[in-house]
Amino acid sequence: KGQLWESALASLWQAHSVKALDIIIYTTAIGACSMGRQWNLALELMGVALSEGLRPNLMTVSALISACEIGQQWEQALAMLRYAQAAGLSPNVITYSVAMNACQKGQQWTVSLELFRKARSRRIRPDLIMCSAAVVACSRGHAWAQAMMLMRQVEKKSRPCRGQMSHLIAHSAAVSACEKGHQWARALELFSRGREHLILDVIPYSAAISACEKSQLWESAIELLDQMYQGEIAPDLMVCNAMISSFDKGRQWERALQFITAMGSLTVVPDVISFNAAMAACERGRQWRVAL
Repeated sequence: KGQLWESALASLWQAHSVKALDIIIYTTAIGACSMGRQWNLALELMGVALSEGLRPNLMTVSALISACEIGQQWEQALAMLRYAQAAGLSPNVITYSVAMNACQKGQQWTVSLELFRKARSRRIRPDLIMCSAAVVACSRGHAWAQAMMLMRQVEKKSRPCRGQMSHLIAHSAAVSACEKGHQWARALELFSRGREHLILDVIPYSAAISACEKSQLWESAIELLDQMYQGEIAPDLMVCNAMISSFDKGRQWERALQFITAMGSLTVVPDVISFNAAMAACERGRQWRVAL
């Protein structure tokens, strides 16, 4: 990727020397800089193109917003989106999707959802990627009801299938949104539905096990953990802590101790939350000496 953007710049300077520049050459160079994670250089090229009197097209703007997304420059991404609108370039679903992702990388979940609403108000039909980005924003913004509504749109766009990344991202975010929104039954129902069609990773499993913990379903949490082992999905610290907490709430102090002891074999190092949950389980089981 580094060679690509350097080669693109070399071609740009060569064209500049013979005065054969056009916006297509600049767009190609900006796109190459985006792929090479050279967002600041991409912005400089945009400035040079404007100073040369060239008029950027929608592809140019989209490439630059993508560079801003990679560089986590969400404010610059929004500025370019506003430029496109002011220049009458009519941003499309790709432009809005990339801008939404840029805002999310800057942890601007509300702004990302606002872009989604603006796109809808401009009669832009969201595609699978755009809807998935909106579900992620809802998850981070603790808007479970909106996440569920958008998830239905995602499922209508195309049928979930194994290996489809956009569906997996949306599904994981929706399960997490329900878990964070204390909608534990919904989280578990959505998790089960996704498991029929998707190859799940640790993220939805973590949210589902946490939902089991909150619902005091420690036996269901064990079943989910067994599914992870069968699928060769390594539990992370969040999963382990949720398991110990589920044993605590289920008054299974012996299981809590056994699990925290076994964490070493999982190459997961217990933290303060792990030990506090295990101690709480022992106290709940009136095992004062063990807790100490």
